[in-house]
Amino acid sequence: MLGACDYHGYGSACSVWNAVTIPRWRAMHPEHKRQSIIQILREHDQSRIQVLRYQDRIFMSRSLIWLNPGYLILSYVRTLNGWQVLSWIVWLLLVLFVISSRKHRRRTLKHPLFKWGLAGLLASLYVGGIGLNLLLKAQPLLGYNEIFAENGRQFLWGGIAFALYTAFLLWKYRKQKIQEKR
Repeated sequence: MLGACDYHGYGSACSVWNAVTIPRWRAMHPEHKRQSIIQILREHDQSRIQVLRYQDRIFMSRSLIWLNPGYLILSYVRTLNGWQVLSWIVWLLLVLFVISSRKHRRRTLKHPLFKWGLAGLLASLYVGGIGLNLLLKAQPLLGYNEIFAENGRQFLWGGIAFALYTAFLLWKYRKQKIQEKR
């Protein structure tokens, strides 16, 4: 049995982890590794494939269906890695920052251009960091899988765009402050 998962987000998911037994795997050239896996799959040699984990989606009874949204949120949070947790923390802090700054207009960070400039700076650092991380992970996969490289470039350019937007907002804020002093 060989399985795969093509999960794209919200809703039920099934996860499968497989192992393939190939003698002298570590000493093989990457192309020979690929050919060995394809040969095993073509020959249907199930004795060399082992399912390590198979977890199908969990179905709720109709009487508990009202708990489903909360359960889905908890299930989602359990599956996050460190970068994803950091993403949620950053975005929640940004939302809290904007909400609290609206309530307390007399604080020192009350100017909208400064607030959005600061939010843009945090967003640009985070998005650019994800892009760099993906590009570093992409190097060993080049020639086999290009998705890390593609997404890494997109996130990096997104981070640069956020940084330019931030620079513009902060420059405009500084220009207004200079004009107010005159």
